[in-house]
Amino acid sequence: MSRIPKTAWWLPAVALCLVLAPACHDEQPASSARLLVAQQPLQAPALTAPRPSHRPPAERNLVPAPRRDGSRLDYEPGVVLVRFHDQFQPRAGVLAAELGAEVVQRSPIGIHKLALNTRESVEAAVARIRRDPRVRYAEPNHRIELLNTPNDPRHSECWGLNNTGQAGGTADADIDAEEAWDISIGSWDVVVAVLDTGVDYDHPDLAANIWTNEDEIGGNGVDDDENGYIDDVRGWDFEANNNNPMDDYGHGTHCAGTIGAVGNNNLGVAGVNWRVSIMPLRIIGNQGVDAYCLDAAEAIHYAVDNG
Repeated sequence: MSRIPKTAWWLPAVALCLVLAPACHDEQPASSARLLVAQQPLQAPALTAPRPSHRPPAERNLVPAPRRDGSRLDYEPGVVLVRFHDQFQPRAGVLAAELGAEVVQRSPIGIHKLALNTRESVEAAVARIRRDPRVRYAEPNHRIELLNTPNDPRHSECWGLNNTGQAGGTADADIDAEEAWDISIGSWDVVVAVLDTGVDYDHPDLAANIWTNEDEIGGNGVDDDENGYIDDVRGWDFEANNNNPMDDYGHGTHCAGTIGAVGNNNLGVAGVNWRVSIMPLRIIGNQGVDAYCLDAAEAIHYAVDNG
């Protein structure tokens, strides 16, 4: 397997990590992660922007009322993600105040997370801020959620890799993995970033295929490779903002196993790639913890810069 160019490998990798789940039965397959996006397309900013209506702190309503049907909003309440045009980035704090908000997080990829100080909804704030000519783009901080993951004990019967009809399905309705393995079993030179709930990098069927940042010295508290992340030897946890992307839910490890569980080791299952470098990037905690697209965006940039 040839090495994928740095400028292109992450596109299929990200798509794979977010939507891939092994087809092991004729029932509903293991779930994927999905991104809840708004229905309104991005619009180019107009030449003028209306001023927000400021109110005293005691009158601020940062959290919109819940939906009447009781469902959660598809984005973080009271928050807008903003990227200013390059010449205005150094004045982000001042501009945020002028837009009726305050900067609560400065992302290393140039995005500013703004907490609204106005009574308007997130949708209204996004529409207003987008019209400011100093703003490159603005959008809600969309939620990322996991679909239901079945606890199926027969994942070893992965007919998606080699289907003999063992689960009652159509024989040879698979990806012809065994035929492919006669040509190549993969390569550790190929890096696949798994943007998910993390990866159990100590798993006996994955440990040999976990990516290692060779430019970083673990445990010394120094950003040796000067990439903005300290001691990121195995990747990064963007949900908790630390260097331990361990999976505490199982979904990311499940996907990583499909991508690259070590093959021919008389243990567990064989991944599509017996040899591959899996980069764990944790962007989702668990079903009880909210996850947002800003973490995913930062993880994608990390994968491109470090893969």
